[in-house]
Amino acid sequence: MSTEDRVRGALERAAEARDVDVAALHAAVRDELTRRERARRTPRRAARTRVTWVAGLSGVGLAGALGAALLAGLPVLPGDADRGVDPGERPAGRGGVAEGFACPAQESVDLGPGSADDSFLPELTDDLRPAGEATAAPRWEVAEGPDGTTLLRLGDAGGALASVVTFRASGSGFRPVSVERCVDVGDGSRLLTPGLPDSPGLLSAADVGEGAVRVVDRASYDTVGLVKRHTVWAVPCGRSVCLVAGSRGDTITRSRLRSDDPTPLDRTSQLSDPDDVVGRASAQRLVVVYDGQGAVTGVTWRDRAGATTTVDPVRAATWPGVLYVFLAPTDDLAAVTVSSPDGDVVHPAGSVEP
Repeated sequence: MSTEDRVRGALERAAEARDVDVAALHAAVRDELTRRERARRTPRRAARTRVTWVAGLSGVGLAGALGAALLAGLPVLPGDADRGVDPGERPAGRGGVAEGFACPAQESVDLGPGSADDSFLPELTDDLRPAGEATAAPRWEVAEGPDGTTLLRLGDAGGALASVVTFRASGSGFRPVSVERCVDVGDGSRLLTPGLPDSPGLLSAADVGEGAVRVVDRASYDTVGLVKRHTVWAVPCGRSVCLVAGSRGDTITRSRLRSDDPTPLDRTSQLSDPDDVVGRASAQRLVVVYDGQGAVTGVTWRDRAGATTTVDPVRAATWPGVLYVFLAPTDDLAAVTVSSPDGDVVHPAGSVEP
């Protein structure tokens, strides 16, 4: 029996006994599996296998296509002759990748031994082609870096620079040592981004279930630094409401909200694909409050400077009660206040748990 089968079976048994935050549990399992893999990994690390877990959904297929290949000339890199690579036969890449970043923010990540961030494990073949998770980028270029390193520049279909991976020669291959990539800015951006085009890869209400309401639809940066769209739906489940998140071809997560306790819950784990958050801290937190008893009169959140933001309620004819959902910068969220006729209950940010 495979690891995936064993873990899935354990989750199903636990879910029958009590309500389980599948998204958070999945992320924790992935972290543990990654830790064990890192402990026995050879210098040239293999690409991680993505595991798709579907909870209560069907008809979720694979999606996505790579952009067209463009030829571009590249310089001869040191070490080509040592590896028997004929410069005239080296891959030209897909070319057309911008020289500098245009995204608002970037981060630099150490990919060396002992790195806690294993969300992106790029590879480079002996003949200087991207492999493993590095093949997710529609465009790529290879160039000579400083101190004998090799740079793999990854771009989106339009040529915007998504990330730059630095490799160092190791034995007969290449070992990734660092990556600089586009990342989200913790600005508490909108839950629903206006003007996003329809996409066949997105979950629809029909995929999720009758009475589903889309509460999150936004674009963010994935582990490669590419823009990735993600949706979260609220759908009736028994006497409560469940959040279903993901997109076709990625992991689909489902978590049940408390129907009798309007305590703020952290559902940041459902804000992106679980494989995109292994070892990474999210710049923004997704917080939800579900009032299934009609006891809440309002929800607000306060930042560290003392400014207060009122959270708009989400209602649907297909479920009882009211749902409150908001995004807040992780480093700036100070507290969440839940108001009722009995008064205000203030929940410090550190007490808001999955």
